[in-house]
Amino acid sequence: MFSSADLLAGFGQKKGYYDRFLTIKFWEVFTVIIINCPMKRDYITELLEAHDQDGVTFKKVKEAGMKMSFETNIDDEEKAARIAKETIKATEIGSVLYFQVTVE
Repeated sequence: MFSSADLLAGFGQKKGYYDRFLTIKFWEVFTVIIINCPMKRDYITELLEAHDQDGVTFKKVKEAGMKMSFETNIDDEEKAARIAKETIKATEIGSVLYFQVTVE
């Protein structure tokens, strides 16, 4: 265990070990949307991860069965879900594809 003096000194610099440094990471808060779709999950993933309109981006973080979770960089959950749904519906197969977009 390190003492607070060790932490402030950079994890043991007093002992001659200069390979460890104290790093503080600030966590960003992301909005998560859920897309349920039994088919074309890879297609939807590629479509949304390539989306970069008006600075809105999506990144898939989890997939379990037909449930896919996407992080987005905007705070408004409803707007993020609407953008994802409109993006999918705008494709030629999106109008006939069965899917559901919800917020977590």
